[in-house]
Amino acid sequence: MVKRLWLLAALALPCFAQIRPAQLSGPPVRIPSKAPAPTLYLTIVMHNEEPNIRQPDYLNREFYLQNRETLRQLCLTIRKKGATFNFQSDWNFLQAVAKYDTGDVGGGTNGKNIVKWMVEDLGFEADPHAHATKYSYADVAYLHTTVGVEPSKIVGGFIWAPPESAHWEEFREPIKGRIYPSHSWTAETLWGAATFLHQGKDDQSFGIWRPKDKNNFHVDDPSQRLNNIGNGCYTSISSKGADIAGVLRFVEAASRGVVSPDGYYTANLFISQGRLDLAVVDHLSKALDTLEPYVKQGIITWSPLMRTVNRWRSEYKSKAFRLDCAELPPAETPGK
Repeated sequence: MVKRLWLLAALALPCFAQIRPAQLSGPPVRIPSKAPAPTLYLTIVMHNEEPNIRQPDYLNREFYLQNRETLRQLCLTIRKKGATFNFQSDWNFLQAVAKYDTGDVGGGTNGKNIVKWMVEDLGFEADPHAHATKYSYADVAYLHTTVGVEPSKIVGGFIWAPPESAHWEEFREPIKGRIYPSHSWTAETLWGAATFLHQGKDDQSFGIWRPKDKNNFHVDDPSQRLNNIGNGCYTSISSKGADIAGVLRFVEAASRGVVSPDGYYTANLFISQGRLDLAVVDHLSKALDTLEPYVKQGIITWSPLMRTVNRWRSEYKSKAFRLDCAELPPAETPGK
């Protein structure tokens, strides 16, 4: 099976440029100033990966313990700032948790392993993330249960393009374990539409819809069971800094009234766990401070992925909506 590395989507409401399935037509329509600003449902997403020449091996105990403490600091920062977190783990880290995160290692996490603490004590979500080169999504879901956590039904990353490389349609049926063949896992939601090694056009859609098939990913098909949560514009929090320009671009457009107040907008701030250090924690903290005024204004609502899709089903009545990042108007030049 083609190796999968992920990173980080078609109907809009009539009041916004008449966006149709698999098509975005026309520039955004300016909304009257009296209309309420739309809400962006935002969460922080983290991936860890299979060990390779660019990614660490968490079964190295010294590295695991160091990374665990930095992850703990990151989680405390997220909780303190009132944000939400989707922790999307592959098999290697989960095996390290099961092997090393016992006894005295649980200091600072109420005697629990780091993943169980995140879910039970902090209210964060844990989603499977599998490259499927050896361990299938079902295997990774099972490994979550070995550390005391029931994983979500979210596919934490998949290949969407080009169509000949896309395998996400397999999630319409239960996935069987390869390493643990007695275990199966059934997905409900896709997240993280990407290209192989992120060398192509990773999807940058806001919204939720039900992709028709691999050749018509952006076409909503209400008969399909799987829905997809859009990533929004590209973001990255790393030791080099916080790139949240895409989120701020949306916030500005929403504040100016140039995107529909009736759209269902989704996005994330992305962090790679393999490159996690205290500088990342600091940059994230500052980014959250930057976004806090928009949270208070209601333009941003912190919402983990499962909560976001459940709200879409209950409050938005499962109406498909998609807006591509490229369709956002450019930021206004200061002074104009």
